[in-house]
Amino acid sequence: MYHRMLNNGSSDDAALWFRTNGVGRPAFLSQGQSTSESSFQSETVDISNFADGAATVQLEFQQASDGSGQYSGWNVDDIILKDGSLPDFAECGSCATPPSFAGAVSAADNDACGSTGVTVSWEPAVAWGSGAAGTYALYRDTVPGFTPFAGNLVAAGITTLSYNDLTAPNDTVLYYMVRSENDEGCGTGPNNSGATDANNSTVQVSETTAQSIPAEVGSVRVDLIGNAHVRLDWNAVTSATGYRIYRSLSADPGSFGLLGDTGSTLYEDIGQGVGADNYYYQVLGVNACGQEGD
Repeated sequence: MYHRMLNNGSSDDAALWFRTNGVGRPAFLSQGQSTSESSFQSETVDISNFADGAATVQLEFQQASDGSGQYSGWNVDDIILKDGSLPDFAECGSCATPPSFAGAVSAADNDACGSTGVTVSWEPAVAWGSGAAGTYALYRDTVPGFTPFAGNLVAAGITTLSYNDLTAPNDTVLYYMVRSENDEGCGTGPNNSGATDANNSTVQVSETTAQSIPAEVGSVRVDLIGNAHVRLDWNAVTSATGYRIYRSLSADPGSFGLLGDTGSTLYEDIGQGVGADNYYYQVLGVNACGQEGD
């Protein structure tokens, strides 16, 4: 393969010869035809019939002119001799260098209250080693520090930076590992037999379909701050991912209305400390499914 920009007159002879073992064969002859090229173009020549097995191969670009007119002749760039069965511009690294990749970063249950899979995410490979590009492979097991192999492979040939594992078993602690594989064909990778990195980084997650009901919130501490607002705080309770705050002007359980919610154990009832009203508060823990405790 080569790129050329050739300009010659009809009385000039432009030729490209390949020589092996002292014998020359033409690959291009202008044969009295004028050529006028204003930009480089790619040319491909099959020389397998006389170059295969040869100890040396020589290229000779020839230009003969009759002395009339002015032409630039041969302008040549990017000469590549390659195995015709390989991609035109792929790297030929022989899997000498594996990719550089840090592995899985996070794994998250898509829905804590339903069977909708687990999403595993990672950062892009820093480099593909002796390859030009690559993909990712995802492995899953139920023990930490597992060894990735065909039996725990979830998916290969992944081109994105995350994967939704819809086959994740429910209510089980799972460990995920991600490895990168470059685009060579001389390794042991699961997608295209490319070279793979050797990171052992795993991330842990559980694919749950239900959550425990939060425990009862104990005593709620109430403070009047600067006669301007009411501050509530309480201790965290088991299985609560958030809290709902209810308020009433009476102690009647049926009279409480939702005031707000928070992910912390502190809530400010702004502006409710300036009057003479008596307020009653109730705080309930809420789990990831939106279910309230007592």
